[in-house]
Amino acid sequence: MKNVLKSCLPRDTINEKMGFFVKYILSDSTYNIQVKIKNKTKYLGYQFDCNVPLSIVPYYEWSNNNILSLRRSCGTFCSINLFFQIKNNELYEFEKQNVLCYDKDRSLIAYILDDTIVIENLMNGQKKVHSLTGASVCNYSIIECISECKFIKHYFKIEYSGLKKNIRTKLINKILLPQALLDEKRR
Repeated sequence: MKNVLKSCLPRDTINEKMGFFVKYILSDSTYNIQVKIKNKTKYLGYQFDCNVPLSIVPYYEWSNNNILSLRRSCGTFCSINLFFQIKNNELYEFEKQNVLCYDKDRSLIAYILDDTIVIENLMNGQKKVHSLTGASVCNYSIIECISECKFIKHYFKIEYSGLKKNIRTKLINKILLPQALLDEKRR
C-alpha cells in the first residue's frame, strides 16, 4: 500500500533558509501533512489516500519570514488558504476563503466575503472593506468578472473585464490603502 501512496504523494516543500517546510507524511494507508515554521511543527490532521482529488489537498502557495500559506480547492469557484504564523511562541493556524491575490512581502491579502472584498494585513490584523455594490466577482447578467487584482505601493488595483451588450468592457478600480493597513507591526 505504501508504494501506491508514494506514487500519488505531492512533493514536499522545504526552505531551510527561511526556516519552514511542508511535508506529506506516509502512514500505513494514508498520508498527512506536516508544517514547520521556526522550530514549531504541526500535523494538520488530514488523512488522504490516492482516491482523493489532488485539488483538495493543501499545497504550498507562498511564504515570507513570518507567514506560510497553503491553498486547496473547496469546489467550483471556491478555494481556501490555510495560513500559519508564530504568535506568542506558538504555531497559529487560520484560514480565509476565496483569496484573490496577495503581497507576500507585506503580508497583505485580498479576499471575497459576501458582497465585499476585504483587504487584510495578516501581521497587524488591520482590514479595509470594499463594497462590490454594482459589481461582483462575476456578474453574469453583463458577463463581467474580476480579471486581475494586485497590490501596487499604497493602492490595491482590481480590474473587471467582460462583455456588455456585445461590447468589450474594462473597469479598473484603484483603492487607496490606509497607512495602518500597511504598518508591519504585529498585532
